[in-house]
Amino acid sequence: MHISFRFVTSLVADMTKKVKVKQQVVLMPRNGDVPFTHANVTLARKELGYRPSTDLETGLGKFVQWYLSFMVGRRVLGEVGMC
Repeated sequence: MHISFRFVTSLVADMTKKVKVKQQVVLMPRNGDVPFTHANVTLARKELGYRPSTDLETGLGKFVQWYLSFMVGRRVLGEVGMC
């Protein structure tokens, strides 16, 4: 399954609006950024029977919920960046 950069940025934008967190978008690649990956779980599926149970949107939503609850008490939420 191919997931585009545009899809991910749109998903992050929608999530940051829902939780009212300031979105920080960096359009230029940073050192170490990977423009494309061939990563897949085919071998893990074959050898270990691994089956992903969480799609990207659900996983990011759960991460955002965890991140916000983790940051409560550490910083004022209005100052917390998404990365």
